[in-house]
Amino acid sequence: MTDDRPVEQYANESNLSTRGSFNQRFSTREGHPHDWAFGFVRDALPGDADVLELGCGTGSIWRRNADRTPPGWTATLTDFSQGMVQAARGNLAGVDRTFDYATAAAAAIPVRDGAADAVLANMMLYHVPDRDVAFREINRILRPDGYLFAMTVTRDSKATLYGMLDEAATGEGSVESLNREFTLSDGGAELREHFDSVESHRFESPLSVTDADALVEYARTLPDHPRLAPFDESDLPALRRIAQRRLEDGPIRMRSDLGLFVARR
Repeated sequence: MTDDRPVEQYANESNLSTRGSFNQRFSTREGHPHDWAFGFVRDALPGDADVLELGCGTGSIWRRNADRTPPGWTATLTDFSQGMVQAARGNLAGVDRTFDYATAAAAAIPVRDGAADAVLANMMLYHVPDRDVAFREINRILRPDGYLFAMTVTRDSKATLYGMLDEAATGEGSVESLNREFTLSDGGAELREHFDSVESHRFESPLSVTDADALVEYARTLPDHPRLAPFDESDLPALRRIAQRRLEDGPIRMRSDLGLFVARR
């Protein structure tokens, strides 16, 4: 497992790309969660909307949905990691539209008050240390009736894998879930403190994992977690053996469900 500090986790696109490729390869559901979420954004906004994304990562949601993006939209992509902003810029270089980019944290968004019709915050709010500050900042830059679209994890996502990591490190495998911050189950309560209307939607995505090496490579990218026994490179052979043993009985099945909050001022 890797350094648990977000600045190290997301210094470049490597960890994020490895995890995304794993989810896509072994998902048994048709469709990509970015396409699913983008449908909510497109359906809610007018053809001349100003959109800002926090935690843009590799720019995947825009690259995948370039042909679904209204030509009248303006899009500003931000990330606290300069490396991720550079990755997004490179990945979108061939897309036939213009994007603006900025290195910025959710607690200090470098745009004027009321500049955006919508803010996208996909798979990142659980990393924000003070979400109340971030939500106030998001509200500051949103226009009246503006939207926040926030994708996040579910509490049981990857629980099977976390149990395997614990088994490799301790021999027990008693950990069921590590997801406790801003999940689909509890994030809505936080949002309702700052937004007038909050809806939640679930993207069910069961995985059927058939490759022990791919699972080990996924685990290698994960940050350390206080609820999990220390797990490092020396535990990877044990994890591989556990995965191979389970695969003797068929694919390793686990949930990788996501959620989307649609919040409105």
